[in-house]
Amino acid sequence: MSATTRPVICLGAAVVDLVFQLDAIPREPTKILARSKTLRNGGPAGTGAVACSRLGIPAAFWGNVGDDEHGAQTREALRRHGVDVSGLNTLDDAATVLAIVMVDPTGERLIVAHGADIFERPAGRLPLEKLGSAGAVLADTAWVDGTLAILEAAREAGVPSVFDGEDNRDTGLLLRLASLSRYPVFCEGAFAQVTGSAVPDAASLQGLASRLGRDIGVTLGERGSLWWIGGTLLHVPALQVDCKDTTGAGDVFHGAFAGGIAEGMPVERAIRFASAAAALKCAAGNGWDGMPDRETVERAMVRIG
Repeated sequence: MSATTRPVICLGAAVVDLVFQLDAIPREPTKILARSKTLRNGGPAGTGAVACSRLGIPAAFWGNVGDDEHGAQTREALRRHGVDVSGLNTLDDAATVLAIVMVDPTGERLIVAHGADIFERPAGRLPLEKLGSAGAVLADTAWVDGTLAILEAAREAGVPSVFDGEDNRDTGLLLRLASLSRYPVFCEGAFAQVTGSAVPDAASLQGLASRLGRDIGVTLGERGSLWWIGGTLLHVPALQVDCKDTTGAGDVFHGAFAGGIAEGMPVERAIRFASAAAALKCAAGNGWDGMPDRETVERAMVRIG
């Protein structure tokens, strides 16, 4: 890491996760007992910020929590992991998002969240004047007004931005947010939604990149990620690990990728850096406390084909 690395500002969701370890995720209505339960933290932008900090890259989180026990716990968890929380708003008329996360022995998960109305707030309280000192911006789809504001401001300030495109918004909005960012990186479901292509390939990536006027990527879980960069198709495989929990893997990927961009890494190196970080997080599990450190990620990068 360069001593002059500017921070990554991560905007969007930071939530509390109640995690149940199950023998199997139910496929039909039933009653089951969990092997264990753990209270942790999650959320795409919050997890991305913690991933950056753990990798030695300065990070700030901008977003909203409620004036409640979960909000206080989230603030403290971010601070404990070295994330700047000066842009975290506490709202006295809203509840912090709580997610129920069910995880099976292979690491696959099912998530049910409550409290998303906290993201239906205007973005007037954002400290956008701080963007000039940022090395990169990462924004998710949770707080739409905030994401629109920070992506537009980052573009005006010449700060590279990464958009974490998830398939929980309508197609027009996903395309609008992606077009405002420098590096739109979609999950597989969101990519299928905006392109109509069930399987990402050269033609569908080139078509979307041309439509957006951007280099783009799509994450594929254990199959790695596929990119259209500078007019060329690039596949970066995932690091193969024994997976304990896939929760937050994509969020770690986006955070580490944004961190690599903030450090001035070439894009392909930033992708490999992100791939190693995400895989090692899957191997460790344990929420934000399972984030890999910089040395471990850099050693693992050489194992990515």
